[in-house]
Amino acid sequence: MNVARDFAHYSEPELQRWLHLRAIEWCAWPVFLSQPIVPVLLVFYPPLPILLAVVAAEILWRFVRYSFVSPRLASIGANLVIIFKWPCAIGTALYLFIHQRYPLAVLALVWPFVASVASLPGTFLWVLFRRPTLVGAAELELAKRIGYVSPDATLFPERYRDIAHFGT
Repeated sequence: MNVARDFAHYSEPELQRWLHLRAIEWCAWPVFLSQPIVPVLLVFYPPLPILLAVVAAEILWRFVRYSFVSPRLASIGANLVIIFKWPCAIGTALYLFIHQRYPLAVLALVWPFVASVASLPGTFLWVLFRRPTLVGAAELELAKRIGYVSPDATLFPERYRDIAHFGT
């Protein structure tokens, strides 16, 4: 991507905010993307397998989230979630309510609010192994990919790299 072409209309603070928000979303990508998807799946499948699949995807994502960073996917995902999460949640909740599946209707309606709870098991596991989520690492990779910073920019000075657990 070229910053001049894709981000020419962004001011410096807007670009920094875009990078930060996309990095936060990228670090929890499966849970973030689940906001418009899970409510619809509740119509067709039992809730427990859906929730387990989201938790499993979130845990697996933690192994690749810093090595694979895509500004294009981050942008597309953010736009899709913004546009579809509430229509999907409200529409599915109404459908489930009409079919007298009240607990699922409530879950579908509140899923955009509580989706981040699905990332807690992975977060607890990573905290146990002293591997915190490094939003700054994802943000730096996004900035490199769009040409906002130098490709050899680092998050940590050379002397801190060994203790920073960068990229894990």
